[in-house]
Amino acid sequence: MSEAIGYLRVSTREQGRSGLGLAAQRWEIEAFGVREGFSVKLWYQDVQTGAGTDALLLRPGVAAALKEAKSAQCPLIVSKLDRLSRNVHFITGLMEASSCSPGKSSWAVTPAGLAATTER
Repeated sequence: MSEAIGYLRVSTREQGRSGLGLAAQRWEIEAFGVREGFSVKLWYQDVQTGAGTDALLLRPGVAAALKEAKSAQCPLIVSKLDRLSRNVHFITGLMEASSCSPGKSSWAVTPAGLAATTER
């Protein structure tokens, strides 16, 4: 199995305290890992909105996850693209940066809802 980094994010403190959103994201990432041959070696999370252009300043979890994925040259897996960010410019910047090393993508996205439908 290949190693990967997992990243979880919820927008509000209430969602963070309940753990429900975080648990669902973790389950989806773990199911994706089983299907695709990845084992998550480290988990990072934030309880912070995904809006705005200063994601790396506001969300230390995503900054650390990206740094670790780049250092380890392994994928960063999120349950849905909007868990990484809701800012298109931020996302396209990450896509551009990860394509600088051919064959060494530093992040991947679990297709939304796919894990829940294939595991039944």
